[in-house]
Amino acid sequence: MRRFRLDGLPPGDPGPETVIRQVFWRLGDGWTLRLRREGPPDAAPTDTLAVRRPGAGWEFVLAAEPAAGLFRAGAGHRTVATRRAYGPWTVLEYHWENEGLILATGTAAAPGWPDVTGQDAYEDESLAFRPFRDWAAPSR
Repeated sequence: MRRFRLDGLPPGDPGPETVIRQVFWRLGDGWTLRLRREGPPDAAPTDTLAVRRPGAGWEFVLAAEPAAGLFRAGAGHRTVATRRAYGPWTVLEYHWENEGLILATGTAAAPGWPDVTGQDAYEDESLAFRPFRDWAAPSR
C-alpha cells in the first residue's frame, strides 16, 4: 500500500466519513501503546488497544471497551483524522496539531502526488509525538 501527500481533497464525491482518534504512549525500549477510537460521526465508536514492539508492526490488538476514560483523561499524544474513500483512494484529513495534512493511501497509480511511503514523519505514531505543524513548510 502506497502513501501520498495531497495539497487538498481530491475531486469527486467522498464515501462515508469515519472519524479516527488515537492516543499514543511510549513505554520505553521502543515499545508503544496505541488506543484507537473510530467510527462514523453519528454512531457509537469502536475502541481498540494495540501494543507495538520494536521492529514489528502493530501487534496484540484487543477490544478496549473501557477506553473512554483514557480519552477523557487527556494523557498521551494524540492524532485525529477523518477518513473517506475517494474512488480507489482512502484519504486521511488530519486535524488539531496536524491540521493541513492530507494523505491518500491505495494501490492505484497516483496522479502526480508526492509519494511519502516509508517516511516515518508521516506515520500516525510520529505525527502524535512530532506534529505536522512543527515541521511542515508554510504554504505559499
